[in-house]
Amino acid sequence: MTNIPYFCRIEKSSFELQKTAFGQPAPDLTNMENNPFDFDESLAVARLIWILIDSDNNITNNESAYFRQSLEWLNITQKEIEDYLQLPEEEAFEVVRNMPSKKRSECATLLRLAFNSDFNMDRVELSKLNELLTRAELFRPDKNSPDRDAEMII
Repeated sequence: MTNIPYFCRIEKSSFELQKTAFGQPAPDLTNMENNPFDFDESLAVARLIWILIDSDNNITNNESAYFRQSLEWLNITQKEIEDYLQLPEEEAFEVVRNMPSKKRSECATLLRLAFNSDFNMDRVELSKLNELLTRAELFRPDKNSPDRDAEMII
């Protein structure tokens, strides 16, 4: 059973970005376009973000702030993500693998921001990021795209 630490829980008000030792705020999603994911895709993307930030067993304030912000941007509640974390991890990867390349590209961006959220380039997290990118097949072109040549590989 995976539990989300209390400090990662969504606050009733809007999140506040924390400062790191370097004085940098956590990545901000407010300038990103609207959430392109449906509900199941949003849950899967949130799960991948959680897997990445929890990979080193040391969740920083910025990672916590980024995760809360991601859940808010993805329109996912605390209860929904906690329930989804009880399901097999492979389900999230399958959902992401079945998304069109534009959505997979957006997922890769969110994972990159999660990786950078604590401003600590940890080898454990880097290894986990590479594993997530590979398992979710984020860098493959669409298999059945009618206009595959026009689609950009991310």
